[in-house]
Amino acid sequence: MNTSRPSAAAASTINSHIPIPMSYTRRSLPVSAGLGTIACAAVLAACTTPAPRPPLVMPPPVLVVSPPLALPPAEPEVAPAPAPLLTPSTFAALPGWQGDDLREAWPAFMASCGALGKKPQWAAPCATARALDGANGAGVREFFESNFVPHQVRAAGGADTGLITGYYEPLLRGARKRGGAFQTPLYGVPDDMVTVELAGVYPALKTMRLRGRVVGKKVVPYDTRAEIAASGIAGKELLWVDDAVEAFFLEVQGSAGSRSTAGAKRCASPMPTRTAIRTRRSAAGWWSRAK
Repeated sequence: MNTSRPSAAAASTINSHIPIPMSYTRRSLPVSAGLGTIACAAVLAACTTPAPRPPLVMPPPVLVVSPPLALPPAEPEVAPAPAPLLTPSTFAALPGWQGDDLREAWPAFMASCGALGKKPQWAAPCATARALDGANGAGVREFFESNFVPHQVRAAGGADTGLITGYYEPLLRGARKRGGAFQTPLYGVPDDMVTVELAGVYPALKTMRLRGRVVGKKVVPYDTRAEIAASGIAGKELLWVDDAVEAFFLEVQGSAGSRSTAGAKRCASPMPTRTAIRTRRSAAGWWSRAK
């Protein structure tokens, strides 16, 4: 009996060891089965062709209009101040002042005081001038330097050089009838002279005009000064003057004054001729070049 116990114990001992490998075996089977399933799924996935994707359709572009940026208002441009037309100067800076004989200007100044002396700002200097001896050169110079301030004339753009033109009106001695020394006629505008204003035809020539006479259906130039002097214009004599040279300058200038033998003064504006117009332009060009 005792011998069977150890055997029984041994048998029980062996039996107690049997579940361990069995248990391990049972746990190993599910693991092996899972790996096989995964492997088969991977193989099937590799053999399966994916379905084609539909084409990608892009939505139409949307135009986004941004509102304009509000800019600050521009600052107005400030125009530069115009240069003064008259700038006070001194007599020492006046070219030629020290060398001029001011006595020659005295009669003209006194004649001007006849009209200017009636104005308040001219009353005092003209009153002083009437008491001054115009033959005293030093006294005349002192008078001008004490009563006046020279000014330098400038153009609107600031330039201090330029051309100043003056108007000359000759004074002739004339008579209403021919006789004695009065042998040179001054003619009025003849009846057959026509004036064509070019502005009505060409606006760009608004400052120009033509003078002539109508022959048939054409406008031709009027007679020259030499042709008029040779033939005359009977009945159109305004005056007869005693100086042919002064009459010529009257035609160049365009107008003049005339003092008759009785002392009366009148203005004369004779007819323009082609020679007078050409001479006036030539004289103007000469003075421009000379200056």
